[in-house]
Amino acid sequence: MGKGKRMLSTIRAGVLTPRRGAAARESAGWHAALSLAALLALLPASAMAAEDLPRGAIVEGVKVASAPGQSYVLYLPAGYTPDRKWPILYAFDPSGSGKRPVGAFRAAAEKYGYVVVGSNDSRNGLMAAPLKQIINALWQDTHERFSIDDARVYAAGFSGGARVANGLAVACGGCVAGVISSGAGFPPVIKPTASLPYAFFGTVGVDDFNFREMRPLERTLDALDVVNRLATFDGRHQWCPEEVCAEGIEWMELLAMRHGRRPKDDAFIDGALARYTARAEKLRRPADAYERHAALRAIAQTFDGLRDVGRYGAEAAALKKTKEFRAAFAAEERQIDEEQERARELIAEGGALVDDAARDDALVRIRRLAATLREQAKSAEDGGARRVARRTLAHVYAETFESAMYVYEPRKEFKLAAANLELAAEVFPAVAGIEFDLARMLALGGRKDRALSALARAADKGYRDAAAIEREEAFAPLRESAKFKKVIERVRAAPEKGNE
Repeated sequence: MGKGKRMLSTIRAGVLTPRRGAAARESAGWHAALSLAALLALLPASAMAAEDLPRGAIVEGVKVASAPGQSYVLYLPAGYTPDRKWPILYAFDPSGSGKRPVGAFRAAAEKYGYVVVGSNDSRNGLMAAPLKQIINALWQDTHERFSIDDARVYAAGFSGGARVANGLAVACGGCVAGVISSGAGFPPVIKPTASLPYAFFGTVGVDDFNFREMRPLERTLDALDVVNRLATFDGRHQWCPEEVCAEGIEWMELLAMRHGRRPKDDAFIDGALARYTARAEKLRRPADAYERHAALRAIAQTFDGLRDVGRYGAEAAALKKTKEFRAAFAAEERQIDEEQERARELIAEGGALVDDAARDDALVRIRRLAATLREQAKSAEDGGARRVARRTLAHVYAETFESAMYVYEPRKEFKLAAANLELAAEVFPAVAGIEFDLARMLALGGRKDRALSALARAADKGYRDAAAIEREEAFAPLRESAKFKKVIERVRAAPEKGNE
């Protein structure tokens, strides 16, 4: 896997320590309590009649009957009727936005006839018990309300939501046929095995800091002989684009035909095979050897039993032995290792931010390192240096932000939370919301002057939610300050814009 062995770290009193963030907490415990028997036991003897919900349109705010306050976003295909069984896709977003994944899967859902449900309640930071309750209530409501093909139940998720989707699929032991896992893989407490009871379709942007997780995971699943694919795309840490979402659904449909979950459709199979082979044929440069191998392997694995594709598997095996493949593999490993080393360097420098005497010198070094990375990240050419720079910046941002908000703030370790947020603000200096959160941590830690300075920077960077500043209890000791009042006036007077 390379020397940059996937250790995630954060600022802790000037040293690097393993991070235990939201993903670990939200997966620990709840997955063991979800089982196929438990989920099916929630269903009544006869399904409730479906409500008269719109077809062919995204429906927001569908209420969960058994859980007041819980809701989801829904897409029913235009031709949906309760007279037949329909496949369903449960989608989990790390920020609890059901609309994002439903919008991303909408075109594919209409094309392939899927019900899509996006939870508004599952999000990063939830503990085990509420997450289990959310999933159980969502499952119950949709199974009572819609006509679902239980042999074709799928899950999808992005980042922490991907871990939720995989946790559900592992825990229920067969109730989920496949997972579309975007930007992340399994919860930390779950290690994939050869008996994984579902198909795994991973997706990751080439600039995603979790590329370092998804590519090795692909190799692990290959070694275990688990049916899987990894689709890469030109992008960062994000939900997969619509065309990749459609590719994932198409792949699940091919596997459903292969395993007898739906009737075979020769025109569908031949059309998909033509697209898969055309993609492989475009990857003929020596630098594309790794991607061509993956494309050939995908043909052999996906269409086995549907078409005679043995020659593609043989070509993939032969390609893996070539110097071109080894060189492409090594180049990708070097990128992953370099990202890890650069992230460690920045986080190590960030450790000095907890020491007021060392802080100013540390900021000089951090700004120099971050500026170099940002310059490389702006390159017009999609090369190794740009990918490393973009992944490193996002890696450090994600680690420090999550550690501050999900680890140190709950523990009331405000000085450490502030140090992590200060580093996050340095790697992405244009993000106004980080300065707001930094001001909160500084105020909670009793550092009023620095909290006021962070609030002023938030306003400078475009923070426009005056109401959030006014109602924030952490800012109570600052309210009589002339500087605080000036910030409020500036935020109120400025034109509206986003508070990223």
